[in-house]
Amino acid sequence: MPPVLEERMTRRLAQGIGPGGRKELAAALQSRTPPSQEARPRRKNSRGHASARAALQKQLDELRNILDQSRRSLDLNEGQLHGVLCESLGMLGGDLLKPASGRTDQAFEVPALDRRAGADPTWADTLDTLRSPRPRGMKVWEWRRTAPIRPVVFKDPGHIDEDLVHLHLEHRLVQRLLGRFLAQGFVLDDLARACVGQTDDAVPRVLLLGRLSLYGDRAARLHDEVVSVAARWADPTARKGGLKPYAEDAQEKSWDLLLASISKGGAPTVAPEVQKNILTSAPSDVTELLPHLHARCELVAGKAIAKLNERGQREAREMVEILDGQKGASARAGQGRGSAAGLRVQGLRRRGAAAAPGQREVLAAAPRGHPARDELELEPKRILQSYSVRATRFEPVGIAYLWPVTG
Repeated sequence: MPPVLEERMTRRLAQGIGPGGRKELAAALQSRTPPSQEARPRRKNSRGHASARAALQKQLDELRNILDQSRRSLDLNEGQLHGVLCESLGMLGGDLLKPASGRTDQAFEVPALDRRAGADPTWADTLDTLRSPRPRGMKVWEWRRTAPIRPVVFKDPGHIDEDLVHLHLEHRLVQRLLGRFLAQGFVLDDLARACVGQTDDAVPRVLLLGRLSLYGDRAARLHDEVVSVAARWADPTARKGGLKPYAEDAQEKSWDLLLASISKGGAPTVAPEVQKNILTSAPSDVTELLPHLHARCELVAGKAIAKLNERGQREAREMVEILDGQKGASARAGQGRGSAAGLRVQGLRRRGAAAAPGQREVLAAAPRGHPARDELELEPKRILQSYSVRATRFEPVGIAYLWPVTG
């Protein structure tokens, strides 16, 4: 169904169909649908229809695989994105996201970041992305007065609606709110260096966290990842040989437990005596786990560099295929030109700078073979160079303890 008609149907059916309301609903939809948009029967080739349906099904399968891979790689859900944006808003000194009044679809209102005291005026342009599109010819100030900031959602509502904005990682507002974390890292008092949370697991654990960043040409950030090394925590007086890092599977389990503990939120309910003991043990825990974290970062960096090289090789091959296709199309187009025009261009090129202004235009419009050959050599190299790692940066960012709820 067309998006406009689908939106209209969704709004009409939001309250259901009452007794005898079917005719009124059909009449309302028909009255707002131009006759030119009415469906016309078309004769379709069954074989072509089956081929098109198979092609669409193949594309859907590819998109499902890409979506599943993205979800596993990002490991991001709506609650986490909402929490991070609220944390960033709090660091800016603004109000947090609050539920939109009069709505039941988990929509949130964005605070007016451009109107608070000492605010950056460029926030007005960022918040404009949450307004309805500006009509052509309307003044900006008038548009901002008549088009309020729309509520935002973090999950697809399931229908097309111009009254909401779906936030995602590439949205301009999200990119700017997350920019402080990405640009400055974990410095000063932005994030606590140590925390303790509770978990349903029966074993006390400790995780040392570090940030790994890979940079390419012109300091372009190619990879950014938080790496952790986990171990079973024990009182320093009872240790023998220091903390022993877990194996790979136990590392993953510890990381999942940490994420689950963070998602619960709230203040920790760990006994003050336990917190004091952990705080005393933190310096020695960092000293014992830091060499293991460096080793794990080197391993993760090696895997990331291999994936970057693989991606660069793949994009370089795809670029060669595109340039070859363009070269073939240009060659086929050149075969249809008259021999007289070709001789004229050759004569102009032999005369070079002595050509008249009108002749220079003909010479500039004529296709040349050398730039295509240069692109075939330079573009793949440029792509490979853009994925080449020039610098590696590692910094410890904090330590986290997971204490069993049983004590």
